[in-house]
Amino acid sequence: MGQRRTTTIKRWISRVLLGTIAVALVTLSASSHEAQRSSYALSLEAPFNQIEFYPPVQSVDSPYYRSTGEWLGRLILPSREDWETVTPTSSISDWAWIELYHTPPEAKAWQGKTVRLEWQDDPRIAEYVNLVTTDVNLSDRALKSHHNGNVIPTRLNGRTQVGPLQSLAGARPEDDLIVRLNEVEFMAKSPDAAVLQTALEPIQVTGRFYGLVNILEPLPSTCEDTQPCPTEWYRVQHYNPETGEFNGPEGTVRIPQQPRDRNGRWLSTPEGIENSPAGDQGWYIYGARDQQGQFIAQGIKPRSLFELYPDRILLETQTGLDYIRHYNWKDTEARKGTTQSILISPTATRPEEAVQYWNEGDYAIVMHLFGGMGGENGEPISAGTVTGHFAYGIAQVVRNPFTQELQFEIFYQQVYAHNPNGIISGTQTWTNYMGNLQRGWLGTRPVSDVVIKLDALTQDYNFDGEIISPIREFWIQLQVMMARYRTGDGTGIAQVTPATSCVQDSNQALYITIEQIQQQILNNPKIVTWLRAHPNAPQTQRLSELVKLGENIAKTLAPQGIVREDWKQNAQFLSGINARNGFVTDQDLLNALLSWQTLLPRPAYDRMAKVFIEQGAQQWFLRTNQVGGLDPTIEPVAPTGILGQFPIVSTLAGRVLFSLAWPEWRDWGILILMLGGYGVIALALAWSYSFWQWVNGASFQESWNQVGLSSLVWGESPPGFWQGLGILFVPVAVEELIFRVLLVPHPTDWVSTQEWWLLALVSLIIYLLYKLVTVCLGSKLPLKLVPVILLLSGTLGTVCILTYGLTGSFWIVWVLHGLIQLNPFKFRTMKKNREFIN
Repeated sequence: MGQRRTTTIKRWISRVLLGTIAVALVTLSASSHEAQRSSYALSLEAPFNQIEFYPPVQSVDSPYYRSTGEWLGRLILPSREDWETVTPTSSISDWAWIELYHTPPEAKAWQGKTVRLEWQDDPRIAEYVNLVTTDVNLSDRALKSHHNGNVIPTRLNGRTQVGPLQSLAGARPEDDLIVRLNEVEFMAKSPDAAVLQTALEPIQVTGRFYGLVNILEPLPSTCEDTQPCPTEWYRVQHYNPETGEFNGPEGTVRIPQQPRDRNGRWLSTPEGIENSPAGDQGWYIYGARDQQGQFIAQGIKPRSLFELYPDRILLETQTGLDYIRHYNWKDTEARKGTTQSILISPTATRPEEAVQYWNEGDYAIVMHLFGGMGGENGEPISAGTVTGHFAYGIAQVVRNPFTQELQFEIFYQQVYAHNPNGIISGTQTWTNYMGNLQRGWLGTRPVSDVVIKLDALTQDYNFDGEIISPIREFWIQLQVMMARYRTGDGTGIAQVTPATSCVQDSNQALYITIEQIQQQILNNPKIVTWLRAHPNAPQTQRLSELVKLGENIAKTLAPQGIVREDWKQNAQFLSGINARNGFVTDQDLLNALLSWQTLLPRPAYDRMAKVFIEQGAQQWFLRTNQVGGLDPTIEPVAPTGILGQFPIVSTLAGRVLFSLAWPEWRDWGILILMLGGYGVIALALAWSYSFWQWVNGASFQESWNQVGLSSLVWGESPPGFWQGLGILFVPVAVEELIFRVLLVPHPTDWVSTQEWWLLALVSLIIYLLYKLVTVCLGSKLPLKLVPVILLLSGTLGTVCILTYGLTGSFWIVWVLHGLIQLNPFKFRTMKKNREFIN
């Protein structure tokens, strides 16, 4: 009973601390008794954001416009009656309606009709759907969040067995989600009934058609509000595929001025878009035709950003690390309205060779990070910390159908909490998440996407027909996490806390992916046999690199050397090892601390980029800084780590956190070696100066002597037991914290070897000056002893610095210094020493 009470108290204390941290990390809106309207609801006041504004059946003006998907349509949540009466063809019960906007030619007759969308009969798909299917009952937190203006899946409340298709269709109050289907099977049951079966979660898209245009000039017109735009109609010239130039037909498109969000900011504006430097190579415009046949832009995308023509190419690992650390977010405010494309290759020897690594059909993973909004109408910044948002995604090198150029096609896997904009956790095209004019971040936030290509991770493995696909496994694990976020594991709410967030759970999916791949290999005798028979095969070498990458990623995600218990349980559950508890989300403070490197998006992004580049990965950074129309009331603000707007404080805080990681067995071995090395040096010095000799029978009080320092302070008694314990904290712990942890870069810090040694030397000099003042002058020792004191102090400082450089652990250098400062060896000063001093 007592133990249970203690556990309960600890949990309550943990939750109180967790709540305190949450207040520092998440800016909460002012409380109000009146329900707040969401930004999504405010955006629907504009007719052009309503689904009824556009006819269901529309034609494509080829070759100047193309459909955004071969299978394209609007998801519709089945009514409760339909759900109870309609039996899906598939054995998997999850399904939704889809109103088809575009189909392949053989199914053209079904355009504009509503058919059933369900899953293909496949054991792996069934396993995924079963994992995330849940009853949905909105919790008090969900209802409160809805009251405060967040978009919550209210239409799912009270429904049972809600699967990923239903949770996607019912994520918003309106059936206005446009999706693209891949890996589809079509079955016409009758002239009036058909079924689509998919193998992958539908991809959220913006617009039914897209074209490549050069925005020439605005046409005379007026907005309802004179600011910030004088017009919504633009004269454009289409790209001509035959000539490769913008000399196709001219036309008129509407790029509407979006309403203000609930914070009074423009969701997007077309003001000055014709002069945007991001559009020098043209814009892809995404949208549909209204009832009058006018093309209404719903999303935009700068062509130049995605072409395989980087602005700069950086070679060598250290150059790449310097870019990530110092230059990726440098002068963010001054770069407003611009884009940058930076290619980093740690393995190429020439710039041309770096570009040649990227070929048509290649896959890569994407890391996404956005920053904040400053300026007159910006967001409040709490404690100098701009949190931002983190996500993973998948990229593929494709040939653009308009220009025939190679470019990146990016699909975000957005693990996204419920929010006021109506952004839905799930797979999204770049345009739907970034370039969408109603809710995208292209014009309002600075963004850094890095496309990472590493053959060990991004290429499939084929072991005589046994296929292992790390990138597809990663996609699946992210799908699981995204579906869980849509329903909040049945509570209807996914919120940001220090223990659960976009960055924490995206990286949990990566951790689980690594665990799953290891299990797939170890549990398959055929693969194990193949590897033993082909130890030197290129595929075996790639797999070795993948294992090494997994170890480095796991170490980064679990810096304490202890993986979060909920992450381990979830990995076991997905592997079929532990089916008792289902998915686990533990909000205890301990879990936040165990995965603290993924607590904030910016540090997680930078450190994961560092892991990949040190592994030899090719990295292509795509940067945007409030691109498109110009809103003078906001400015781009770079995301930061904790206290990141105070660089010195942030750096020192980071060093302290890193140094508190619990030591590995290897680190304790280093401690023993360094302690032995110091002992040999100290004894040699002591013997050469005849300061002490070994005696037997000394009392404990006499033996508790400080080697090299206090034994030279005449007239003072050795410290007692409790006084000795106090010395472990002051001065030992304080000295190690100041002179090693704060002044010496942590081994994981982004400094070159030369910088590390220089800073280590500076810290040693400062330490010696400190010892000279506190020990020599403070104790009024004779000047003859100063060289000896400095020699012994220098030896102690050097040993501690080297130990810290090898282990990066405060605990190790603290124990090392403590054992030296309070040693149990029995020494006694000799008369000869008194004569030397006198």
